[in-house]
Amino acid sequence: MFSSSNSLRLVAVAVALIVAVLTGVATGLISGAPDCPAVPAATTAATTAAPAPTTPAGGAGIGDSLGGGGAPEQPPKAQQTQAQPAGQVVRAAQPACTAQQPFGVTAAATAFVGALLVGAALLLLLLLSSRNAPRQVQVPAAAGRGNGAGPAEADRRALVQACIYVRDRVTSKALGDRLGTALQEAGVTTLEPTGARFDPAHHEAGGAAPSNDPALIGSIAAVEVPGYLDRDGRVLRAPIVTVYQAARNPGGPTGAHPTVAQPQQHTTSQQPRREQPR
Repeated sequence: MFSSSNSLRLVAVAVALIVAVLTGVATGLISGAPDCPAVPAATTAATTAAPAPTTPAGGAGIGDSLGGGGAPEQPPKAQQTQAQPAGQVVRAAQPACTAQQPFGVTAAATAFVGALLVGAALLLLLLLSSRNAPRQVQVPAAAGRGNGAGPAEADRRALVQACIYVRDRVTSKALGDRLGTALQEAGVTTLEPTGARFDPAHHEAGGAAPSNDPALIGSIAAVEVPGYLDRDGRVLRAPIVTVYQAARNPGGPTGAHPTVAQPQQHTTSQQPRREQPR
């Protein structure tokens, strides 16, 4: 029982580790991050103002006369330069990034640890539930049936005893065999220990058979009435057997040794009756 429980625990641990590894690998393959270089720092354009045109003091050029002797100078053309607004970020043009990492190490490690923790929690719950579950004690079937004191067991014993009683007294061999088969199906074993050693605790001595073979002395020569053993090992009836015994020495009807003197038998003969004279 304990070996099977340990085997189940080892299998559960192995399955949890395999699931954690597969989860980490799958997550790493799916979540591959783009492999692009870092974007350079943004540059801010400085605001430059266009230079203002300079004119000499007094508003007229050198050599100008009041009478307008010379042609007036043309105002300088404004420089067509546009100033950038203050604070505008100018980004340099970068080529499109198409590089991709084939395996996401961080995501894979995270998934592996998470799956491992979940498997450990489930394994712990399984161990706690198996410890708290009541253990069922397995009782042998024969002992459980034999020790039963219910009505069904009492009825069974009564039927068994009735079948034994009828089988001992039936004269038909077919009926006797049928009753023997029924008893065997009910768990009753017929005891016919022919050839076994006689044991007063299990056998009942019936007759005796003489034998000159020392090896047969004390063994069972024949079974006069068979015995019966129930399925729980209880003897319903001990068999009645004939036991081999040592043969008596010749010498007389009592089997005594010839040197033993036999008592003389005294017999009285009947005397003829005399007739009395008249």
